[in-house]
Amino acid sequence: MNLLRHLAFLAVFPFMARFALADGASGTAGVPGHAAGSTPEAKCAVDRLTRFVAGEKPVEEKLVFVYFSPADRDPPPGYRQRLARVMGNIQAFYADEMERHRLGRRSIRFDRDADGGLIVHDVKGGQPTDHYLGRNQSIGAEIARDSRPVLAAAGIDDEKETVIYFCNLRTEKEGRTTGIGPYHGTGSSVFAVKADGREVFRSDRLEAGKAVSVMADVAGAKQLELLTEDAGDGNRSAWSI
Repeated sequence: MNLLRHLAFLAVFPFMARFALADGASGTAGVPGHAAGSTPEAKCAVDRLTRFVAGEKPVEEKLVFVYFSPADRDPPPGYRQRLARVMGNIQAFYADEMERHRLGRRSIRFDRDADGGLIVHDVKGGQPTDHYLGRNQSIGAEIARDSRPVLAAAGIDDEKETVIYFCNLRTEKEGRTTGIGPYHGTGSSVFAVKADGREVFRSDRLEAGKAVSVMADVAGAKQLELLTEDAGDGNRSAWSI
């Protein structure tokens, strides 16, 4: 079993922020001891914390899970229960940390079935394992597309929900992992470059997986900043290299 690590964590963390920082709590507006920061990410985090402290009502969101298997594999026995244990540990970790920071025992949310396993949407791909292996963004998008009808049948819009894809693609040879699944992320971003605090480049809005060439005058600059900003659809998977 291979988890699309980037999507999972980049999906969980922003979701965690939306849930935790929207839950009600008593207190005064503002986050003591935390400056607003100069980056868009820092400003976004402080804004959400401020709204949380001010008592903003909770947003009832839950994680959605997909278990994807290629055409030549079936899910292993007990995989729902194992995934439930993994996600349960993550859920408990966030709850402990929220409580430790005096923000109340709040965490990510997800549904379980009657046996304690995760509510998982099983998807069967149309290609064998080898087709899906490797860090290929287009293959990751293909897995998401193959999963869309299954999610839609359950009344879930993958463009509006936080979806974690578990991929049954782990491949081993002589005790070593030789196969790894693709990456897939959603969202859009704007890239910017600053030289000594002066903006010298700003891109147009870019969808996930797109690249842009940067031409900017940074001659003589002592500090160079490469910025990734949300393009209006939330900061889920908004990152760059």
